[in-house]
Amino acid sequence: MSQIRRQSIISSVMVYIGFSLGFLNTYLFTRDGGFTKEQFGLIGIFIAIATLMYSFANLGMPSYIHKFYPYYNANLDKKRNDILTWALVVSLIGFCLVAISGVYFKDAIIRKFGENSPELVTYYYWIFPFGLGLTLFSILESYAWQLKKSVLTNFLREVQFRLFTTILIVLTFAGLLAKFDMFIKVYSFTYLGIALILLVYL
Repeated sequence: MSQIRRQSIISSVMVYIGFSLGFLNTYLFTRDGGFTKEQFGLIGIFIAIATLMYSFANLGMPSYIHKFYPYYNANLDKKRNDILTWALVVSLIGFCLVAISGVYFKDAIIRKFGENSPELVTYYYWIFPFGLGLTLFSILESYAWQLKKSVLTNFLREVQFRLFTTILIVLTFAGLLAKFDMFIKVYSFTYLGIALILLVYL
C-alpha cells in the first residue's frame, strides 16, 4: 500500500472519530442540566469569529508555504530554511492588525453576533487567544503538510481539539471547573495548546 493511500485512509478514520467526538460534545452541551443555550451559542460564536480572524490574519501565508516550500527545500539546507519563520512572523503581524480592528469594531461585532449569545459581551476579549491559536495552528498545519505529516495534523484538528473540549465538559460536570466562566477561559487557549503540540513535532 502506498504511503499516500495509507495516510488517506488513516486521515479518513481521524475525521470519523472527530465527527463522533463532535456529536458527543454537542449532546453534552445541550443535555438537560448541562450548559444553557446561551453558553452553547457562545461556543459556536467563538469558532465563527476565530475563523474570520484567521481568514484575514494569515495574509496568504498558507498559499505562500504551498507554493514556495519546494523551492526553499531544494535550494536551502534545513538550518537555513526560514519559510516557516517568515510565515509565522507575517501571520502574527496580520493577527495584530486583526486584533486592533477587533477592539475598534467591538460594538459592531457584538451587534452582529451577540443576538444569539448575550454572553459575548462578557467574554468578547477571550476570543482573541482562541483566534490566535487557530491562526498559528493553521500556519503550522500548512507547513506540516509539506513535510507529509497530514495524519498528525488531521489528528490534532479533528480529534485532539474535540477531545480537549470533551475533557473540559466532563471537568465542568464533575465540578472541577466550578463555573462556565472558568470553562470558557480555559477553552479559549485550546488551539494555542494544539499549536504548541504540533510545533514540537515539526
